Amino acid sequence: MLNKSRNLEIENNSTGEIFEDDADVLISARGSLNEISWPDIPGLSDFQGEVIHSAKWNQNYEFKNKRVGVIGGGSSSIQIVPILQKLEGIRISCFVRSKTWISNPLGDGAMLSMGFDPNEPKFSLEQRKEFANNPEALHSFRKSIEVAGNTIHGLSLRDSELQKGAVLALHDRMKERLAQKPEILESLAPSFAVGCRRLTPGPGYLEALTSPNVDFISKKIKSITSNSIRLENSEEVPLDVIVCATGFNTNNIPPFPVIGLSQLQYWTGSLTRIIESEGDYIVKCIRKLQKEDYASMVPKKQRVEDFSKYCEAYFEKTIYLDDCRSWYKDQNTGRVTGLWPGSTLHALEALRSPRWEDFEYEERDTGTGNGNALSWLGNGWSVTQLGAGDPAWYLEKPSFSKAETASALINEAYKILKSPLLRAQYLLELQGIDVYDETVDASVEEKEKDRLLLLEVYDASAEVEFAETDEEVDSMKSQNEKRIEECESRLGKVIDAGDMEKAKKEIIKLKDVKSYRRRLSH
Repeated sequence: MLNKSRNLEIENNSTGEIFEDDADVLISARGSLNEISWPDIPGLSDFQGEVIHSAKWNQNYEFKNKRVGVIGGGSSSIQIVPILQKLEGIRISCFVRSKTWISNPLGDGAMLSMGFDPNEPKFSLEQRKEFANNPEALHSFRKSIEVAGNTIHGLSLRDSELQKGAVLALHDRMKERLAQKPEILESLAPSFAVGCRRLTPGPGYLEALTSPNVDFISKKIKSITSNSIRLENSEEVPLDVIVCATGFNTNNIPPFPVIGLSQLQYWTGSLTRIIESEGDYIVKCIRKLQKEDYASMVPKKQRVEDFSKYCEAYFEKTIYLDDCRSWYKDQNTGRVTGLWPGSTLHALEALRSPRWEDFEYEERDTGTGNGNALSWLGNGWSVTQLGAGDPAWYLEKPSFSKAETASALINEAYKILKSPLLRAQYLLELQGIDVYDETVDASVEEKEKDRLLLLEVYDASAEVEFAETDEEVDSMKSQNEKRIEECESRLGKVIDAGDMEKAKKEIIKLKDVKSYRRRLSH
């Protein structure tokens, strides 16, 4: 163990228990969206109804037939309001002071260009089969989505053509979707650039705001009483529950002290959050610490200052310095602290290979006293020669991707041919018949037969719960195998007769009986 480990004092929030631990490497992966931010409104603690924060949702609360106040107009509110609005007897008051752009779901354009319906969240059976049998098609689909996201970096640059076009397009779409309550547009549509504040897709949000059971309130909140929200003009809005969709506190340093060299509080601010989130970068740093026997590594002060200067110069050209409130900006100084200074691809390239010369290293005291900085070379042996790895790791494994794909297809075909159920299902799919489509009518006699079979399977399934001996279970297994044989026989006959609709019904019956077989085996 490194003799300069990090000592941790940890408190269990549930029990209050405090214990100590230590680590050679301590990784901060807490992120910035974890400390709940409650609205600073007088009287919030006096409200006698339910108070819920969007980040700590009460799953057990019944919102039906309630008067609900939603405070906030950010991404959380945009997702919550359309869901609540549909509930029975609900009345929603949306208290929104901040303006924001509402976009369509991201990636719509890429979906349309590939012939997909962006409004359809589910892929059809044919599409799923195509992706399963054609890896290149799946790769092409994923790549198109990624390319669409990676080629809009120009949107972040002030006065770019992409930015100008986005402002016009989003304004027109918001105006169209708010046509039933056009007065909302003036209070909601921003004057700042698209992307200055986090751009949130809002399917159904604007439509919900125009619904009869939703009130959009842009007046400032003055205080909260025991049963209402009081506005600045003294108007009161009676409520049963208040939902605080007010996000997180992103300005604070970690809510625990970090003590470093000379027992001083060390690096109280985040250097760059993206470095903390890039696992590959962290692993490379840990490997260097391990392999070269360093106790610690820290960025050089001059490099930190250089990075800060670079960030300031870069963000001057972007829309992020527009007059808007955003979690990735310091609310006091306006500095952008939560974004990488460049595109996603730029960040990936920059972090691919750490610049070791930008760090200062503290050597570990090995206790040998030899003072040799290359003592990490060890004794001339590799651990892979001592049973801890592959002694021929440098030989790359040949690519069998095409052969493996062909083998998988052959195995799948054999599996289908071997199983009467899968074989019949495959034949139906070739003719475009969906086994799960329940819209096809059946005769009264057929329905009665289906009902009796299902009741028989249900009764048999219930008997499993009361079986006391292995002999009883074995008897049930034998009876069910007979049912399976009968179903498979009927299935084969209707397929030979070309009656695919009856075959569909027999497949469903066979599935039910086989599901009972799985239960018996457990």
